[in-house]
Amino acid sequence: MISIDTLRNFKSVKKLLKTNANARDRIYTSEQFWKVFNNSAQHLKEVLAIAYYTGMRKKHIKEACSSNYVILYNGKPVKEIRTAIKTAHRKAGVTYGRNRKNGLTFHDLRHTFNTYMRKAGVDKEVIKAITGHTTDVMFTRYNKIDDEDMDIAASKFEAFLTNGKQSVDHSVDQVVKSKKAEVVSH
Repeated sequence: MISIDTLRNFKSVKKLLKTNANARDRIYTSEQFWKVFNNSAQHLKEVLAIAYYTGMRKKHIKEACSSNYVILYNGKPVKEIRTAIKTAHRKAGVTYGRNRKNGLTFHDLRHTFNTYMRKAGVDKEVIKAITGHTTDVMFTRYNKIDDEDMDIAASKFEAFLTNGKQSVDHSVDQVVKSKKAEVVSH
């Protein structure tokens, strides 16, 4: 006999095994980032700036600090930022936490970097090389299409239509008609 609690655990594991079941769909707006940044301790500001401008993963902090002392706090390498980042978010009035509604996490800065690089017009392959994403699937997972992207697409399409560039290429129709005529005449 297996208890119902045991079976519930298996259900939650099954959900995690689905493709992209734990994928995040959040990025920091510029306003949110700067609010958090401006409410951060100095050592966290350094970490946040590096993450925002490079898309680095949090785990690289520990690796770098063990040998190169990239970021210091009271003369010691910064190895954990959990308390500082929660405090900065609270002071900034920006929700923090993976399981909180509209909550942001440190890792969302990686999604933010990826998305903003794409919006800046950087080639997808270059972004993948910078972030270490080897597949288009991972690039897509980290790239957020938002309302601003939709508005820009609509504006570009409208400009295309109103600038007279929408002339239809009738040559395709002519080729199809001429091939039909050839078939009929043979």
